[in-house]
Amino acid sequence: MRPLPICVFSTLMIYIGARAQETKVEVNFAGIEILENDRGWGVEETRDSFLTNSPLERGDTILKVGGQIVAQLGPLSLAALLEYAQLKDIGVIVDRGGREKELSFHPPSAPGSEESRETSAMGATFRSVEDTQRIIITDILPGNPAERSGLKSDDELLAVGGQSVGGMTLAQLADLLSKSRDSGKRVLVRRGTHEFDITLKPVYWEQGLKSPELEKFPFPLHARGEQAPAFSLPDLRGRRVALSNFRGKPVLLTFWGAWCRLCVAEADLFDKLNREMGTRLIVLGLNVDDDPKALQHFLQIRPLSYPILIAGDFTDPTPRTYDLGALPLTIIIGPNGFVIYLQTGFLPGGPLESRVRALVGQIDKK
Repeated sequence: MRPLPICVFSTLMIYIGARAQETKVEVNFAGIEILENDRGWGVEETRDSFLTNSPLERGDTILKVGGQIVAQLGPLSLAALLEYAQLKDIGVIVDRGGREKELSFHPPSAPGSEESRETSAMGATFRSVEDTQRIIITDILPGNPAERSGLKSDDELLAVGGQSVGGMTLAQLADLLSKSRDSGKRVLVRRGTHEFDITLKPVYWEQGLKSPELEKFPFPLHARGEQAPAFSLPDLRGRRVALSNFRGKPVLLTFWGAWCRLCVAEADLFDKLNREMGTRLIVLGLNVDDDPKALQHFLQIRPLSYPILIAGDFTDPTPRTYDLGALPLTIIIGPNGFVIYLQTGFLPGGPLESRVRALVGQIDKK
């Protein structure tokens, strides 16, 4: 987004804000429910979060992420900034009980505590084995760089970028893996009796923005009140499908990959909703980072009733425009083209289905 003069930007915000729907926009970030309010973005609930290191609490109002004021940012950018804060360990400032407080998704642990033997980076959890210099991967968060690179739980990490991890602290390891300017780290792991070289590529490794005040964030920032970004993408037969074709209808949009476990689980829900609601709801699956043959094979075994569009990889225009960092990313777009709900990850039994049904029900009553 090109920087605008302050007076022009303020006028633009008043204009587009007046056009936005009355329904408050909700972001479900890894199970943390965040709702827009008059001051910005308020944390409504955290009880169902699977983000184990989340410092956010119910009642917090998110003010800044990495120095960026979020009050005038839309749901796409809020989710991207929180994802970035989680992966890069940058500060999040909230208003908590009338006082500003700076939070970190990776708070320091007391030496010798149970928590100090575990850290997270790039979508993987690393644990040091007590009384040894071994570091084991204990968990892989689906849709993140660790899963895309092929890392698995129980892999033993041996080296990063040619540097042995023996004797390295977990804080040093997390810092080494999360350097924002790296184009990818070669990691050596042991799996059973075999050793593997794997490239672990950060989510946001591409060149940063040209705008000097925003160059720390290598993705565009969308203003609050903006409509969902337009796109036109080919389906599996090469026919192009544009988001604008469905203006006037509610759209359920999901970025997914057949390699992503949570995406596959979520696809069953979308298939059910698509079959049940017919033309009252448009469901679109935007496939990311899949080998074409592997995708075709997946759909032959597990056919889906809604259109699958080819969005390319994470660096292609549509994923970048939507600030895509990890999968799945699911968005509900109202008939007027505005994003009204955004969800990262997938929680079976979570609020997504109820939000879709509520929207379609409201439209049916009109």
